[in-house]
Amino acid sequence: MNQGNIPKELLSPSPEFLTASENFGLFWWHWEQDSKKLSLSPGLLEILGLDPATFDHKLESIYKNIHPDDVIANRERIKKTFYGESELYELEYRIRDKKGGWKWFYNRGLVLLHDSKGRPKVLGGISIDISGQFKHLMAIVEEKEKLEFIFKNTNEAIIVFEMKDGMAKTVLEANKAAMNLFGRRENDLNKQIPDRFLNDDVLGAKGKLFSQIAEKGYA
Repeated sequence: MNQGNIPKELLSPSPEFLTASENFGLFWWHWEQDSKKLSLSPGLLEILGLDPATFDHKLESIYKNIHPDDVIANRERIKKTFYGESELYELEYRIRDKKGGWKWFYNRGLVLLHDSKGRPKVLGGISIDISGQFKHLMAIVEEKEKLEFIFKNTNEAIIVFEMKDGMAKTVLEANKAAMNLFGRRENDLNKQIPDRFLNDDVLGAKGKLFSQIAEKGYA
């Protein structure tokens, strides 16, 4: 496994990343096909009442916490993903928490890494607690709008750039968290990135950020 190709925040999430995402009820996970290893964020392990020191990282180890009626559907979705029938893994299912109660979680993942033959090697994504009031709110949102809902409401700053000729030319969209972080307003969108950033070590045309975007499609 070439872990250099796996996003750093999946391998070793920063405390800031975990705090921001888990305060929103969003938990990360990823599955490594070669090693058959399942990794869950600390907050999700805590909800499930699992000890990080003894968690065996096998996919089957999580099924004891998934409602029996939802296990088969989950197996089928994962199977389709790893047989190449779908790049997207998406499912809502019930999880038993450490108090024995059932909570609904929305799970969405993508193939993050393929082997030399194009077969999926790493599947990663998010789990969101949609129980209670959040469940009611999400239920009225169209399926195609769920990610847009997360984009608008997460505390993580997210910016969408238009790439042209290997360079970031225009800021197409930014969520509220990004606007607040950079002190911008909506009328600053859809404008060309100022020339003064062209040689910046991070934001410049040859900077680290856009080198990752050009290589992976995200950063």
